Amino acid sequence: MAPKHIFITGVTGYIAGTVLHTLAVEKHPEYSYTALVRNEKAGLKIREQIPNVEVVIGDLESFDVLEIESSKADIVINCANNDHTASIPYILRGLSTPFPDEDAGHPLHRFLIHTSGTSILLDESLGTTTTSAVHYNDYENPKGLVHDIPDSAWHREVDQLVLFPHLAPRAPNVHIAIICPPCVYGRGTGTGKIVSWQIPQLIKHFIKRGKGFTVNEGDTVWGNVHVVDLAEIYALLVDHAANQDTSPEVWDGEGGYYLAATGEHHWGDTAQLVAQILNNRGLIKTAELDRLTPEQVRELGAKTGPLEWGCNSRGRAIHAEKVLGWVPQHGSKVLPPHGDKWGAEIGLGLGPHELETEVDMVLEGLC
Repeated sequence: MAPKHIFITGVTGYIAGTVLHTLAVEKHPEYSYTALVRNEKAGLKIREQIPNVEVVIGDLESFDVLEIESSKADIVINCANNDHTASIPYILRGLSTPFPDEDAGHPLHRFLIHTSGTSILLDESLGTTTTSAVHYNDYENPKGLVHDIPDSAWHREVDQLVLFPHLAPRAPNVHIAIICPPCVYGRGTGTGKIVSWQIPQLIKHFIKRGKGFTVNEGDTVWGNVHVVDLAEIYALLVDHAANQDTSPEVWDGEGGYYLAATGEHHWGDTAQLVAQILNNRGLIKTAELDRLTPEQVRELGAKTGPLEWGCNSRGRAIHAEKVLGWVPQHGSKVLPPHGDKWGAEIGLGLGPHELETEVDMVLEGLC
């Protein structure tokens, strides 16, 4: 069988950069890789740091490039804009194109690993109510994630294109998986962006404003995961693809949807911890928090802040552990958020140490 070839998008970003490093440097340097980048400068940086990666210039609007590069790949990892609908059919069309030399040992089955996000699970509580139950479970009730999410949900339109062949046709030998990250934290390992968005942006707004805040009462909960643990799910799926494992427990429809939270955090508690850290460092004058309305948060320049820091996004990530053998290694052992009725388990997640690291990265100017 020919060496595995992987085409990956979004590699100058936080998640994809870490995924590429995990695969091309740590796990499978023997595979060949092509990375989609916007310009030569980004491509040169990748080639200098990871010599076994080729680059191709383009973006998600470069439909010919997407189709051609996907047609050469055994596995496509799509970590670019997860709301870009137009690109998905071209990736799937490329993967569906037979290799020109079918007798050269190319694998029969080909794979797309797509990145979504748990904003798809958002409610509209806006800081006022912590949901007392987790309604989504990727192992015991994957149907809810695949079929029952409202069409209006964030990322849902692209998810549907990936999930359902009648919306975006693909050959029968093309298999898909969707990874749905929650709030991601930790230092990335890629050549581009190495810091996440949600927590660092909250920190920056606290510093700029001179005082911390919550969206209304801040009484909402999100899942979280360290970026290196998240990248491990991609690596495990690549291993299954490389072994031509097309099990319906791993790929396609209800078998191919993966949540990725290792723990949960309460936004009010998190805001209080961040404010205390910043106050201890002399970066803000008080650890007290203001309660801001969603409109006041938007007026700070945080257009999506009311959703990202003020709503619940909760789902149990069991599938990767049970089916892929995922064992997260990062984060502090933290109790479930206060007042939570979901289990008594201790998860690995955002604690004071992890938030100190997020503050460090903001102060280093990495975001």
